[in-house]
Amino acid sequence: MAVRIDDPDVTRLLRVLLKTRGPKGIAQGDVLAPLLSNVYLTQVDRMLERAKEVTSQGQYTHVEYARFADDVRRS
Repeated sequence: MAVRIDDPDVTRLLRVLLKTRGPKGIAQGDVLAPLLSNVYLTQVDRMLERAKEVTSQGQYTHVEYARFADDVRRS
C-alpha cells in the first residue's frame, strides 16, 4: 500500500487500522474494503484498458468490463 499511496498520513492511518484488524486482515464488507480494493484495482483497470485497446480491432475477442467499488465483472 505504501508504494501506491503517496501520502504519509494516509499510509500511517491505514497501517494503524489494519493492525487493529489482526493477522487475518479485513473482512469482506469491512468499511476499509472499498478503499483498499480501489487502490489495488487501479492497476487492474489500467491493464484491462490496455487489453480493450488491443482487442478493439483485429482478430481478437473484444474485452469489456464493469468496475464497481470493490469488484470487477466482465460484460
